[in-house]
Amino acid sequence: MAIDIDYVTEEYRLEEPETIVAVLKALRHEKGYTQQFIADNLQLSQKTVSALERNAHKANFSSILNLLDLLDAELIVRKKY
Repeated sequence: MAIDIDYVTEEYRLEEPETIVAVLKALRHEKGYTQQFIADNLQLSQKTVSALERNAHKANFSSILNLLDLLDAELIVRKKY
């Protein structure tokens, strides 16, 4: 799934768990970060970061929050209207 980076920087609704994979990758590309940069900053291996991007919907929640923090992004949960 391709994500429009300009749209992601504003807000993106995740309707399926797998969608977060594309969002995280788009945010990383927007920042110009490599997987190795992410790995070094989160004290992970590059292989782990790659797996995280491919399977973010199966990842440890704190890992996702740490990655979002590094990408200057946040997770917001709100009630449907």
